[in-house]
Amino acid sequence: MKKSLIILTLISLFYLSSCQTEKDAVDFYYDQTSCSDPWQSSQDNSELERSVTKYLRGQGIKVFKSKIDHSNDLEIICLACDCITGTKIIVSVDEDKTTKMEELGFLKY
Repeated sequence: MKKSLIILTLISLFYLSSCQTEKDAVDFYYDQTSCSDPWQSSQDNSELERSVTKYLRGQGIKVFKSKIDHSNDLEIICLACDCITGTKIIVSVDEDKTTKMEELGFLKY
């Protein structure tokens, strides 16, 4: 009985220590473009967050939190597809994914 309890405790500790947690998260941002982002664009914040999260999940990245920030005061005069809109997409992901996030065009926030 005592051996079983010790083994169960060790397994539990191993499992808990291997879980990704938000405390290991790093915030990244992406400047949304008019129409050249790799996910489906949307004017609806919730839908845009879902699209970005789905895209990142497909890239092997778990998103802990996300938000859309429209507070940029840029006066946008560029209408080309790759011009930024002034909207920032902010996501929290595991710190181990920093290189991959940067490869995907995200910057540390």
